[in-house]
Amino acid sequence: MKTINSSSLSGRRWTVCLGGRHLPRASGLLLPMLLTGLAYHANAQLVSYEWPIAPGEAMKSEQYRVRVKLGAGAERELTVLRSDAIYEGGEYVDGEAADLKGRTFSFAQVSYDPACGKALTFRVEKIFGAAADKITLAPRSYGLLPDVKQGGREVSFQITNANRYVSVNFDTEDNHTVYHGWIKHMLCVFVDPKETDVPDMNVPGVVVYSPQVEAKVLNDAKVICFPPGHYNLRGVQKPGSIEDEGKLIIRDGQAVYLAGGAFLEAHVHYAGHGQELYGRGILSGRQYIWHKSIKDRRSIISLGDRAELKGIMIMESPLHGAVSGKDCRYENLKFLGWHWNNDGFRPNSRTKIYNCFMRCADDFFYNYELDVRNMVLWPGHNGAVLTFGWGSYKLGGSVLQNIDLINPEWVSMQNNNGLVMGQNNFDFHPTGPTTVLRDIRIEGGVPGLFNLHPRTEKGQLLAKPLRDKSKLGYVGDIRVENVTVDRQFAKGGIGGATNAVVGGGTFYVKNITVKNLKIGGVCVTEQNKREFTDIDEATTQDIKFLGCD
Repeated sequence: MKTINSSSLSGRRWTVCLGGRHLPRASGLLLPMLLTGLAYHANAQLVSYEWPIAPGEAMKSEQYRVRVKLGAGAERELTVLRSDAIYEGGEYVDGEAADLKGRTFSFAQVSYDPACGKALTFRVEKIFGAAADKITLAPRSYGLLPDVKQGGREVSFQITNANRYVSVNFDTEDNHTVYHGWIKHMLCVFVDPKETDVPDMNVPGVVVYSPQVEAKVLNDAKVICFPPGHYNLRGVQKPGSIEDEGKLIIRDGQAVYLAGGAFLEAHVHYAGHGQELYGRGILSGRQYIWHKSIKDRRSIISLGDRAELKGIMIMESPLHGAVSGKDCRYENLKFLGWHWNNDGFRPNSRTKIYNCFMRCADDFFYNYELDVRNMVLWPGHNGAVLTFGWGSYKLGGSVLQNIDLINPEWVSMQNNNGLVMGQNNFDFHPTGPTTVLRDIRIEGGVPGLFNLHPRTEKGQLLAKPLRDKSKLGYVGDIRVENVTVDRQFAKGGIGGATNAVVGGGTFYVKNITVKNLKIGGVCVTEQNKREFTDIDEATTQDIKFLGCD
């Protein structure tokens, strides 16, 4: 990969990044040749990345090798990266630490232009343990055909579209966790679309980050670029730009570009609105720990209203993933979380979230009237896909459609697992239009889909009775349609509370319509709904299962 990177606002002094090497102050005679290289990169049909994998940098996978070729072209080996499970740190130990210990997540990524008319052929090899009797590719909706070779040590498959996030599972005894049988060494292949918004490095205001760049230059930049290489901002202090153990501050209208091959250890915070964080690089929060004190907690990304996040990998956050304000856009993102409180994307109202992969260990989305489409979701052991929150949030009105849930790891309903959940106080009212979950395919076994009830903890009601009956609310206004589930091994729950007001008053769960829901091939109807969901008749209203077309 070749990119040209400006290192000053004037454009008179610049840095060439070639395969991760930095060659300062190239001659003017070299500039046209490098611009030609940049144009070639911009038009490339297939782009792969070299990642920094020296000790202390990104970690190379010890479990898998991945190769790819375009059409009948030469095969190239990809750098497969790895994340080791984070299950304890500072002031917590995850409740599933015994099964998280020793787990890994490996991934390889490319950018691809399917308009070239040539298919990508991936060849994936398991380089640890035994050969597999069974190799599965998920999600099934992609229609991928595995070609198993080497007696179960290798699988090949073809892809002809971008925005493809594929789980490759070598189903062997040495690839299962001890207690729950989860995939121990996970592997994903990410196929992003061609980059069309690589910054023009010759435009004033485009600045390449280095430790030597002054704070004022970063503060005044229109775009801050991180070329291929490893960066750790934790010990960097640049007032107004980099503070607080590596907090990269993105100012009003400012953008940060992470090139493919850039591995950045930092957390990102906003000062204003309209920020952009994009590219094909990686943002990691592995160096931070979870804190009991709310004031010391860090989400790995916090941005303002009208922010855009596109293309990057977000991994190993100590808290939530990408948090932002209203009217934002998330696209082509990859997210990896390991432990509870690793919620996924938490933008505010009217945000669009398209074509992303998310592996969360807590709630994927808060129901802030989001537009969520074309997603691959890998649920960890904790957290729902869509939540109405944990108190008196003003939530409702989201539309989630065309969603693949793969390899779910829920072992019970707990307080907040399932497709849609609520943990609400008695004054909660859903906002906005009806919440819709449509065209959802769940591959694997789940304990249940619905987990809607007042605020509780370990079976104990925590929601406090209201003194003012006029404030009494409800949970609901939900439509679920066109959902398939491979199998269900427990029951979900829908129920409110009769003691929601001092002196008497019921907090209802109501106005829920379910149509075209099939679990284990069985259509869920009014007649058999209680086989799959416990429904409290005394505290529910207008719960309808309309069967299947």
